[in-house]
Amino acid sequence: AGPSAWIVTLVLDGLTIGPTYHYRLVASNAFGTVYGADQTFNVSLQAAVRAGPFINAANGHAYYLLNPSTWTASEAEARWLGGHLVTINDAAENEWVLNTLFPLGAPDASLWIGVDDAANEGQFVCASGEPVTFTYWYPGEPNNLGGEDYAAIRNPSQAPPTGSWNDTDGLNRALAQTFGVVEVP
Repeated sequence: AGPSAWIVTLVLDGLTIGPTYHYRLVASNAFGTVYGADQTFNVSLQAAVRAGPFINAANGHAYYLLNPSTWTASEAEARWLGGHLVTINDAAENEWVLNTLFPLGAPDASLWIGVDDAANEGQFVCASGEPVTFTYWYPGEPNNLGGEDYAAIRNPSQAPPTGSWNDTDGLNRALAQTFGVVEVP
């Protein structure tokens, strides 16, 4: 028969921003093994810091506002900064994030927070590994409409209650951007 080509798709999870990664493809069959050339790549930043740090006097933690991006890119940037997307522990912290960081974003924007149920639908966890001890879902949320797994604080211009949360698909929209909020202990 002649030569054949294969398309290989590989998903790598848990990579960090900055280091250079190396790989080599290896193919083998009954006739032997073929080694591909060494390849390298870097994981680049996809969500840059827009503003911060801001110190919350109630807990002493530093917060950053990231430029609009996806939830996963924002969480990757948060880890690079030494934290995670914000874990909101009570109504006071939710209000502080709302009042401190929303004015720095854009009209119609939302804020990514570190709560998701991507691993197990309906079981929300914090990106930081802390337990979920506080939620402030908009009435009817979370609804998983169309596979929504990632939490965001809704824009204050939307229907009350102000500062309530919505579950989304984790993507960033050009007309209604979502900015990540990083919390560094």
